[in-house]
Amino acid sequence: MPRKRNHPLCGFPLCDRQREKGGLCRIHTKQRASGATLVPLRPKSPSLREKFWLNVNKDGPTMPHMDTPCWVWTGRLSLGYGRLYGYKRQIKAHRYSYCVAHSDVPATQNVLHHCDNRACVRPEHLYAGTQKDNNRDAKERGRFNPARGERSGKAKLTEADVVLIAKSISARVTLSKLAEEYGVTSHAIRSIKVRRTWRHVERP
Repeated sequence: MPRKRNHPLCGFPLCDRQREKGGLCRIHTKQRASGATLVPLRPKSPSLREKFWLNVNKDGPTMPHMDTPCWVWTGRLSLGYGRLYGYKRQIKAHRYSYCVAHSDVPATQNVLHHCDNRACVRPEHLYAGTQKDNNRDAKERGRFNPARGERSGKAKLTEADVVLIAKSISARVTLSKLAEEYGVTSHAIRSIKVRRTWRHVERP
């Protein structure tokens, strides 16, 4: 089933009406065509706007590499990101904030944080980019250091165990027997065998 895309928003700041071909909503398009000065309109979804601002704390922390404080989402969180209900679905609070303040974001792009604070919804701290951009920023700021192998808090094996398991597999010891010996599942042993996991460990 194709993924639903957020409705494109009008390019005029703080207008939440649907964008037309010219980049503006129908009403702002008519204003521009008539030569009139574009003016803010009454929000089409005031309840959503009000719900958003009721859950924003502008007295958030100022992150080490930022000059201004974060606007922290105080409502529902999922994996650290703010969530609110609008347009008949759950939407990310920081993405909504960016779209309202700037413009719509293509479905192929995410809304990322300059401040590295997932709960922040301050538009100046947000930018549109790809997951590749996010990974690059993470490496530059020293927050991309995924724990693997023995460093993972969930690891039941050590690198030495993996080497011994690999040797046993080469000696045709059954996966079920190795799983019982090391206290893990047969699936875990099979993942080691096909190098789905513990790929960084050198094996005989």
